[in-house]
Amino acid sequence: MRNNSLAALAAVACAAAAARGDFLAEVWGNRAMCHHQGTFRVDGQVAQFDLSALAQGTAIHRAVLRAMPRRSDYRATIEIYPLAPDQDEAPPGAKMLALRPPWYNTFDATDAVRSCVAKGEGALRLHMKVAPGWRPEETTLEVAYDGTAKDPTPAVTRLRAVHHDGQTFLTWKEHEDILADCEAVTLENIEKKLLPLRGNREVAYRVYASDAPITAQSLGQAALIAEVPFVVSMYYLDSVRTIEHPNRERGEGPSPLVGGARARRDPVPPYVIAKGEEPLPRGSGLYVRTITRPGKTYYAVVTALNGREAVGRDGLSAANSLRDPVAEQPAPPIPVLQSYQEMKHHDKAHPGWTISTYNYWLEFPYANVPRQLAVATRQLRGLPPGERGELCVNLGSYGSQPAFIARERGGGTVTLCPPWDQDDSILQGRHECLDTLRSYDQGVVHNWAQRRTLALVEWAKREFPVDPNHVTLVGQFALWGLRHPEVFATVISDAYGNFNKGREAQKHGFSWGPYPLGSKNWLGIDQWDHMNVCKWIRDNPKVELPYLVLRPTGASHVGDIGPWAWPELYRALHDTKRAFTARHGGVWSGAPLAGTLMPDKIRRNQSLPAFANCSLDGMPGDGDMSNNGGVGADCDVVADLNGWLLWDTDTIVDEPDRWEITAYLYAGDPKQGRPGAPADTCTADLTPRRCQKFAPMPGQAFQWTNTSLADNQATAGKATADHWGLVTLRNLTITKGKNRIVVSRASR
Repeated sequence: MRNNSLAALAAVACAAAAARGDFLAEVWGNRAMCHHQGTFRVDGQVAQFDLSALAQGTAIHRAVLRAMPRRSDYRATIEIYPLAPDQDEAPPGAKMLALRPPWYNTFDATDAVRSCVAKGEGALRLHMKVAPGWRPEETTLEVAYDGTAKDPTPAVTRLRAVHHDGQTFLTWKEHEDILADCEAVTLENIEKKLLPLRGNREVAYRVYASDAPITAQSLGQAALIAEVPFVVSMYYLDSVRTIEHPNRERGEGPSPLVGGARARRDPVPPYVIAKGEEPLPRGSGLYVRTITRPGKTYYAVVTALNGREAVGRDGLSAANSLRDPVAEQPAPPIPVLQSYQEMKHHDKAHPGWTISTYNYWLEFPYANVPRQLAVATRQLRGLPPGERGELCVNLGSYGSQPAFIARERGGGTVTLCPPWDQDDSILQGRHECLDTLRSYDQGVVHNWAQRRTLALVEWAKREFPVDPNHVTLVGQFALWGLRHPEVFATVISDAYGNFNKGREAQKHGFSWGPYPLGSKNWLGIDQWDHMNVCKWIRDNPKVELPYLVLRPTGASHVGDIGPWAWPELYRALHDTKRAFTARHGGVWSGAPLAGTLMPDKIRRNQSLPAFANCSLDGMPGDGDMSNNGGVGADCDVVADLNGWLLWDTDTIVDEPDRWEITAYLYAGDPKQGRPGAPADTCTADLTPRRCQKFAPMPGQAFQWTNTSLADNQATAGKATADHWGLVTLRNLTITKGKNRIVVSRASR
């Protein structure tokens, strides 16, 4: 009896499939490229599309409302409601049209159109209740339905899939190669061929996915997951050189294809999608999907001309619809190697480096909308087998490309250069509504660039011969790395620790909420509060931080991102007994000596000495940086804190009841042109931090000795662990001849 029922159901399904027409997607509206022109009108807040061309009962597969290209103010939530024929405004409790992921720039009107056509109402009526940025003259409705494909759209060919590292790469041959007569593919040539088509003959490729094979009859049930632009999807546009001072005669300048001023006559390389593969051949299309659940997926690609898809019963074949599913497994995405070159050192005895460039295809949680970003690395050549060195993560600077940073500012055994903060304001995070049609109330602030950087560090640990305990983070806005002592041994940054102060942060205020207010972030914390690193340091005195090097870059001017706000961070670090060194003031004056020499030696799994109150410290004062970072009434032109104090990392003793270290003042290095400390002796306080085994309890008594290794003279004293369980040795004498300092639990 059960088999007979299944047979009957199968027969009904076959009959339904046979009854289905061709797959069509067409556009209603008043724009010149609409297929159903003159079908849109507006009466106040009511918008209406004439859908009389769709017979009652027509199968509707998809309906997409495009009402506004972008928005500049994200305070109000866009509210668009379907209306019944007798309604002029949405009733209380009505359900508004949802935005369509992952781009969130169009609205899903499928249910509304489906209901309208099923009832034979002949028109879709919408209440545009809250619609900032609405452009009625550009408003269109795209409807996919069963119809007759009288003029099928051209088909792509050679569709194939490559899956690796949690991503599926789909490539195909586009239906037309408009660059075929170009000797070289450059931004300039792409612009000449592609831009005239915009507004006249707009071409896109639509990617469909399904758990079942996709045929012309089942295309309507497949999910539309992406719309891929014509021509440019295969090209690594962001690899083209950025130009700080463009010369139009050389073809340099801005391009509508990629941000920034570019060398528009430089060749644009095609993408490589997997290690060991050749670059994509000219005329290819490319889509990359990040997988979120394991399974097997079928894919198809359909050409859309001016938004129109027309697929006849024989319109999908093995050439544009995969016959075998792609076995997919979620995994962290990795950057894909695009090219590499050998870089020589001026010293012929030096082995030189390998500079590699990558592309990183990303979606949530690494970007609020699908993006592709450049990554670069610099690896020291000739490293002995089995040896592991420092991983230096350089966050770059305004306008810089990762490949430039890798070549010009590399450090460590391997330099990792993540993409600069194109979507993450000064590396502090960005609201997920930006560059979409969502509002501040429809999301939170996420730390996109920080997540990408942390993911890249984990990838680099697997990919390169680096010590996972020796990772250094470098960047103007790198203080966020203090929150990740499980990753970074050292952080090198400007001292801009409170983003509530300074003009630069205020300029980016819209990125973090309805300025001057802030939105909640991914942790449920107001973003402005989260960006006050000074407060976080004070609120978490027992959290062990990376060794922190603070140095000025080029923004040393009052009230912007310069030293005016820096003393607040120095005081927070000092008061909570953190291990740091700082240079205050002096545009591009570099790091203090300790910040130059120690990062190469410091490991994350080692204890640190937190120095304070050094007698050789300068005076930062109140940050009044007149005279190009100079002297107010109460501060030094350039003030170093803990700048001359170094220590031996190889001889640290860190045991449950004993802690030892050799500390010293820098004596200088004539070969490197580095002067020594301005005195042979200084006094300073010292607190053991980031201890691996040494774990004092509050109130516990300790004794210490300080032995000069130059003359074996020793001093001794006592100390008591404070309420945080920290033991501070006060007013120690430290010399250029080195001092062995021993702390042990006091005998009873």
